[in-house]
Amino acid sequence: KEVGWVNAMCSWVVFLLDSAVYPTIVLLYIEKSTGTLHYIWQWAITSSVVLFVTLLNLRGASEAAATALILCVISLLPFVLLIILAFAKNRVHPHIWFETTFPPLSDHSNIKANHHHHHSYAANNNNDDGGSGSGSGSSAIIGKSGR
Repeated sequence: KEVGWVNAMCSWVVFLLDSAVYPTIVLLYIEKSTGTLHYIWQWAITSSVVLFVTLLNLRGASEAAATALILCVISLLPFVLLIILAFAKNRVHPHIWFETTFPPLSDHSNIKANHHHHHSYAANNNNDDGGSGSGSGSSAIIGKSGR
């Protein structure tokens, strides 16, 4: 009995905090499209989102589930359209998906030749001088020819 109460309270807190994020996301999306809004508009938009979700949940689980499905389809539609356009314009080439510019695993010649350089990738990335200098250690392994 106590465990059920603790679970219910934890679920309620998570739902409360999680639900507070969505009005903010909607507001940020609108502000990104239109510019910064006056605080009254910010309040009106976030309150409208909260009111919509609250009313939707009060209508029942079936309406909430149907709305979630519709929102899922709307969210995924741009990606589906981009994939269709890529195939239609012949910009998808599956035969190169698994090609790499890295040397095969059995070829350790670059690693052995440059074993004395112990720099991080970030440090090597700052020196893009074609393979000479202090940053040439792991850049030869990573394969500058692929850039």
